Amino acid sequence: NNAADVKNYVNNMYKQFPQYRYQHSAHNAQLENGSDLMINATNITGSLNKIGASGLAPVDDGTWNGYWSRIRNANFVLNNQGKLTLDDATNHYLGEAYFFRAYNYFNFLVAYGDLPYITKTLNTDSEELFSARESRYEVAKKIIAD
Repeated sequence: NNAADVKNYVNNMYKQFPQYRYQHSAHNAQLENGSDLMINATNITGSLNKIGASGLAPVDDGTWNGYWSRIRNANFVLNNQGKLTLDDATNHYLGEAYFFRAYNYFNFLVAYGDLPYITKTLNTDSEELFSARESRYEVAKKIIAD
């Protein structure tokens, strides 16, 4: 309804940053994981051993739905901005929603390559659930636009 509502909704999106998750847990040392200071053996084996006994890589490592959930949250804010009085405060939080959509699409792109680019809030019966994947180049252009 207003800038305060958008602020509360968007502030919740900051929890997806690894720093937030580790800062609010007992795993602060994990912030260095993958840096020049620390390489965790779990990450090495986890990334190198994704091929199962069948010799095929799994279809999904569990992140596909997570990315879509976070993108849907950003799209929800952006798709409902017509209900708001646009002022500097509201525009600020809408800008953060654009950032989070771009941030998640970037991570999604790194993980999967070509993928559908969806900018509306989907429901279980939305036709866009079966959209074709767009090229990495096209997705990257849209990320930069956000």
